[in-house]
Amino acid sequence: MRAGALDFLRLDGVTPRPSDLTVFTSAGDDVVDGVLRIARTWYRIEEGILDALPEALASPAARARFAARYGLEASAAPVIKTDDDVRKVEQIDFFRDDVAVYDRDVSNRSFYVASDRISFGEWAASLQPGAMVCDIGAGSGRITLPLANHGLHVVATDVSEEMLRIARRRAVAAGVDSRVTFVLADAERLPLGDGLFDGAGCYGVLHHVPNPETVVLEAGRILRPGGRWLSYDPHRSKVRFLFDWAMRLSTLYQELASGNPMIARDDAAAWCRKAGITADIRFHFFLPPHLLNLLSPDTAERWLRASDWVFNRIGLRSWAGVIVVVGNK
Repeated sequence: MRAGALDFLRLDGVTPRPSDLTVFTSAGDDVVDGVLRIARTWYRIEEGILDALPEALASPAARARFAARYGLEASAAPVIKTDDDVRKVEQIDFFRDDVAVYDRDVSNRSFYVASDRISFGEWAASLQPGAMVCDIGAGSGRITLPLANHGLHVVATDVSEEMLRIARRRAVAAGVDSRVTFVLADAERLPLGDGLFDGAGCYGVLHHVPNPETVVLEAGRILRPGGRWLSYDPHRSKVRFLFDWAMRLSTLYQELASGNPMIARDDAAAWCRKAGITADIRFHFFLPPHLLNLLSPDTAERWLRASDWVFNRIGLRSWAGVIVVVGNK
């Protein structure tokens, strides 16, 4: 974690100061292992990742192990989990098991590589180099790394420590780790200050959280006036049954959605209005991913662009597999 990122954090209602940070291990200005102390609470930084998860979602074993290593007092207070907390822990457990195959089964597939170029690439290009962006639900760095490669500064948040470790290793290998800060955080309670970000992306995440409206509200809170918003999720399509049928025949990847497995246009629009975001809602992905995966990413991209153009103009938007929301605060 870069010490300079303290200005963007909001922990226990305050912005940490440099004096709140104790560094145990560092590599240049990168804090590899350390601790942030805010009042009576301490936050671990381990393997370059700040753990800002609420107690109900955090790993007691990881915190206890860290406390023993550095002589800190581990909390022994019982933690009461809400139903939403339980669902979030299920997501954490799922991605702990899925981490080894996620990029192979999802991020690196031709149909998603092509889709990302269309849905994410154009949005990223609208941000000026040097802008500050929050990747909410960053996972293994699917959009974090391209953002950093674009010259942007990124705060990458996720509930899965295993996924963020992969993202950080990829950032180091790509030489862009100096532009990324990795934070374990609940998307519904981001430990970030108000109005500090030029962009916020929630890419393939809203259908995983219990309360997507709250995540969009959080995005609106951290965005500056004029800040750019992006979300990308499965659409509540009228022909979704065809995709489900194809997945039963040949499963492309494992999925664990939450209470909103598919996002409807009216819901997405309402969430953005409440967050103060002017939304442009787009419909994308009208071809079977099983078919597109047989093609190269370049060829798949051409087919996706052509099919998007056709289906959106002949009144079949409700058939789209993906709903993409872009907007401004």
